[in-house]
This record gives sequence, C-alpha cells and structure tokens, in this order.
Amino acid sequence: MTTLIQFGTSGYRGILGESFTATHVNLISDAIAQWMHAHGLSRLFIGYDPRRGNSLDEASLVRSAASVLIAHGIDVMLSETPVPTPLVSWAVRYGGFHGGLIFTASHNPPEYNGIKFNPPPGGPAMTDVTSAIEALIGVGSPPSNRNLGPITTGSLLAPFGEYLRGYVRQLGYGEGGLPIIVDARHGTAGPLWRWIDGSGGVVIQDLLHGDMRSDFGGLEPNPTDPNVIDELGKIVRERGARFGVAHDPDTDRHGIVDNNGSPVSPEIISAIVLLDWVQSGVNCDGIVSTVASSGVARAMCDRLEKSYIETPVGFKYFTPHFESARSRLIGVESSGGLSVSDYLFEKCGFLPALLLAGVSIRKNMSISMLVEEVELIVGKRIFTEAKFSFDSSKRNDLMVQLRHLSALPGVPVASEVSRVDGTKWIYSDGSWILIRLSGTEPVGRIYCESFDDSTVRHWVRSALNWATQFE
Repeated sequence: MTTLIQFGTSGYRGILGESFTATHVNLISDAIAQWMHAHGLSRLFIGYDPRRGNSLDEASLVRSAASVLIAHGIDVMLSETPVPTPLVSWAVRYGGFHGGLIFTASHNPPEYNGIKFNPPPGGPAMTDVTSAIEALIGVGSPPSNRNLGPITTGSLLAPFGEYLRGYVRQLGYGEGGLPIIVDARHGTAGPLWRWIDGSGGVVIQDLLHGDMRSDFGGLEPNPTDPNVIDELGKIVRERGARFGVAHDPDTDRHGIVDNNGSPVSPEIISAIVLLDWVQSGVNCDGIVSTVASSGVARAMCDRLEKSYIETPVGFKYFTPHFESARSRLIGVESSGGLSVSDYLFEKCGFLPALLLAGVSIRKNMSISMLVEEVELIVGKRIFTEAKFSFDSSKRNDLMVQLRHLSALPGVPVASEVSRVDGTKWIYSDGSWILIRLSGTEPVGRIYCESFDDSTVRHWVRSALNWATQFE
C-alpha cells in the first residue's frame, strides 16, 4: 500500500488535496468499519466542522465516508449540519450510537482536515484502537457496491443542548444570567450557544463570528492563541461583560478571559471549580491532567487532599481514569481542553464557560476574584510554551539524548525527572520544564512554569539552545 496513514494524538490530519484526500478517507472508513464489526458494533454517528469537503454534498468527503461505512453494513446517521465534537461524544455515550466519526482538524488552519474516531464510551480512541485501525488499512477488498441510495441524516443539537443544560443544573448551577461575550470564530459553536442563551447561567451579550464558514473568515482558529485572547479581552473590557470565551472550529477547546480581559487558563478554571465543589459539598475525586499542564491543578488537589493524576499529552489518556472514578473526576489540559468524567469522556468548549458562570453566581464573585482566590491558595505561576524544529534524520539521536539527559545546560539540577511523555525536570518549589517531541512531524515542544518571569525565560532559552545541535 502506497498511501501512508498514521494516527496522531487525536486522529488523522492532513492538508486537503495532498495528505488528506478521498483516498485517505475511504481507506480509514473501510478500516473503521472492519474494526467495528470485529467488536460487534454497528451504529455510528458522523459529525463535522464547516471546513471545505465537510457537507452533505454528493461529492463531499463526509458523504464518501458514510457510503463506505454503509456498504460495510454499518448503520450510519450523518449530521444535517456541522456540529461540535462534544455532541458526537454525547451521541456515543448517551445517544445509542456505537461510535462517532468527526471530520475536523481542530484548531489547525482551514487548508487542513482530519478524522477522529470515538468508540464507546465516547472519548477519543486510545492508542490500541488506532493502532488496530491502522493495521486494517488496505486489508481485504472494500465493498464494491457503494450506491446504496439515500443516507440517513438527522440533528442531535436539541437533545445535546438539553443534556448540557441539565448537567450544569444538577451541580447546582444554571440560575441567573451572567452577560458574556462568545467568539465562535465561524466554527460550530454558534448554533448551540444561541440555543443555550438565557439559560445555563449565562446571557450572551454579544455572539461574535457566529455564522459558520469553511475558511473561518480568515480568522486564527486556535482560541488560545495570544492574539485571539488579547482581542477577546479588549472586547470584554470595552463592553463590560463578566467574561469572554472563544472556541476552535469543532468547539472542543476554549480560551477564556475574565472581566478585566485577562486570560484564565484551563488549569485555573479546574482549580476554581474543584474548590467550589469542595466548599459546597459536590463530590469529586480530584483532577487528571497531562505532563504539559500547569502545576496549579496539582497544587489545588494537594491543598484540598484530592487525587491528582498525570498522563501523557492527549485527552484520550484520561479515559481509563474517567472510567474508574468513584464520583467524578475533572480532566484538563493546557491547550484549552476540559471535561468531567460523569459529563463526557471528550473535551468540551461549552462546559468550562458554564461551570465558571455557575461558580461566579453561587459565590457572588467576579471571575477575576475567583482567580485571585486560587492564587492566594496555590501561588501565582507563570506558564509558557515554545517550539523548535529539528532535522528528521536526527530524531533517534535526539530521542536517546533527551531520554538520558539529567539536566539542561545552564539550568539547576531538578529534584525529580519524569519521562512519562518526553523529559520533564521538576523542582521542589513546583517549578518545572518539559521537552517532548511531536509524533507526526519534526517538531519539539518546550513547556515551562515557575513563579517569576526571568526564570521561565532563562530556562526556555537554555532548552532552545540545547536543541540547536539537532537542526
């Protein structure tokens, strides 16, 4: 087989017309159908964001995938419109479907597209599943008859919206209405936010870029991009909103700013929510996060005597911990992902905004006050990220050296070194620096956190200087 298909942390992605074509889509769909049959699964829901190639048109990539799956005997429902990824997760966990297929490249630019597969219980497919699907690509003969008549379409927006609103209410939130700014950035967030408006504890003061566009209107699709956050913060300040939230095209990520327009990290949101739940008697085991996430979540768990679990980077690694949670477990990652185990096993961009509104109303505190409350308990930290490129022919040498590197040149010796995902040097005061490599491209990422800006800048610069030998 000449078409190389390798799943990354969250599905398969590529450039439309080059590394993401109808050939890729059909091969992956064929393999997923085989995997589903082997596991006795037969019903699948297909969702998609508004990128080019994602529609109900006869020639669309989405429809092509549906045709392959149906030819294999899979009972497929295709969403009538572009929908958020968490809706697809809900369809698998609570909507009676045995799997969900999502056409999205998440926060990547519009020239990219991708496929994510969410098997039961609705979270992103674990590595053993994606490896099994990769192994089935190009195996056997695809069904010859793909002209099977009309494809079943439907909308799950209302039942998912009811579920989301009901979940927030069962936690004691959802009353009142904080005026907020929502920036949908021409992705899938707009329709559901319009549905929620006036309930769930929020009133949408302004919905920006709410119509769905295949090119996202030329906007940066990453909601945590500093320029996106700065612009959202400016609008919140000018219009006097209580906070603002921006989303990526498939609305599984969020970027939030407080009433002063300052960014509120996902980890701080998780700490705010956990503290409120402990204070108000809502059962929660603690927080699961990744090696690349801020230490705020760990510090809050320590102070409240709750469990803290650290995983490799990727929301999919939260699934086994979500499944074994005694009550509920918050899952959070620094790239704008958050969910709760008894809600969905997939990150959801809507949930953190509604939880934050609920805590603000219940405690009668502004978002900036809630942030200050957390920082008084665990300290104010400075978190930053950087990346570097390396010569792909030097990947193995880089991996070996990184695996055995006890300390970065010019950086103090750490009290602990973790190699769960990359190499992470951890210090006794809670400061840390991590270097990890992308699994699909010749790029390394550096994550660093400490309590003063000069330390963070020095450590990151040292890591970048060390990496130059692999250019």
